Amino acid sequence: VADYMDPELGETFMPVTMLMGGGLQGAFFRSTFAATPDAANASVPRPPSRLPLGRDGDHWLPWEANDFQQFIRGVASRNGAKEMLQFDQFFDSLFGRPPPRVLQVAQGAQFAADRKALRRVPLPALRSLLELVEAGHAELPYYMEVVWFHLLHPDTLDAPIDGMPSNGDAPLPFLHHLGEAARRRLDHSYIDPSNWPAISPGCVLGHNLRKEPGKTPAQCQELCIAHGAACLGFEFGVGSSAWYQPGDCQL
Repeated sequence: VADYMDPELGETFMPVTMLMGGGLQGAFFRSTFAATPDAANASVPRPPSRLPLGRDGDHWLPWEANDFQQFIRGVASRNGAKEMLQFDQFFDSLFGRPPPRVLQVAQGAQFAADRKALRRVPLPALRSLLELVEAGHAELPYYMEVVWFHLLHPDTLDAPIDGMPSNGDAPLPFLHHLGEAARRRLDHSYIDPSNWPAISPGCVLGHNLRKEPGKTPAQCQELCIAHGAACLGFEFGVGSSAWYQPGDCQL
């Protein structure tokens, strides 16, 4: 990994694989790090460049809808979080300013940084992050994923990004680059929430994920969507029984 460190970027190895909207709404994915039909034919140098080369199949894909903030709210809710920082609050606490229009992201926080790079992060910022960790903020890992690049390279916050397409038009659907069949397997948003088929009475045995008491059908539906691809539907308690009470939501 040491051979991949880039002295021009402050001794880090951090290929940017996604550009996320500053409000965590919408994203450009890097073609060579996305599951697209053309990815197998693309060519990426070793080590990979920080930004797409703009040739050999290495470029930014079109702007897609991506409500990452809503996803994070769902995670925090499932973890029983009593309070949650909004992203702009979190960003301001670290950088003393609002987020830029577009954030450069190494997805999954997959990067390498040497001691010199890590020591550039102000000590008060590290202490603030530690306090949030100790307070159990479930949103923190996701927020950190999208700010690590700028935390280690603060001079890039408003820097122009070579080859970035315009995001002025209406975004394509979430995960559009995967193709329709794959997107339907991963994303519930294509289903009209008012048109989920209901079977009553009825249940599915042996495939339960978790049960949440005291919910409405609409809240149960939101929990299923937030849970992700593993949730294919829900059972809802409407009468008392040995297994369910009214308002029980079984994903």
